[in-house]
Amino acid sequence: MEEKALMTRIRELLAENRFAVLATRDDSGTFCSLVSYLETDDLKSLVFPTRKNTRKFRELCRYSRISLMVDKRPPAGDRVSRGEALTITGEAVPLRGAEAAARIRSFGQRHPDLKSFLREPDVRLVQVHVKKYRLVRHFEQVSEYSPT
Repeated sequence: MEEKALMTRIRELLAENRFAVLATRDDSGTFCSLVSYLETDDLKSLVFPTRKNTRKFRELCRYSRISLMVDKRPPAGDRVSRGEALTITGEAVPLRGAEAAARIRSFGQRHPDLKSFLREPDVRLVQVHVKKYRLVRHFEQVSEYSPT
């Protein structure tokens, strides 16, 4: 897929979805969590909220390399080959201070149902510095984009 078309499709998939599956790890293995997210226009990063006192947050602070998956599943009865999966790999860093506050406002605009959650004192925003997007379509068509 040509780079401009790939970037457009990545933006569309991110905009069409509200949740991603986050893969993290610790010394005992790997774990998946469902997270809401907000991407930047330049596709270089995205953020998601989590509570500070969770396994997920501790894992992110210790092992910052993560992946996220956003997908488009075909409706029941439709051909499975019409599905798409976007894997996002990168480094996760907890945000602090003014940058966190600005991102929380933007996040609340995209996810208004989470505004009260975002105001809770133990909630932290985590920024993912994206290394690569990998889009798989029709089971075998793989395209990659690195925003850096």
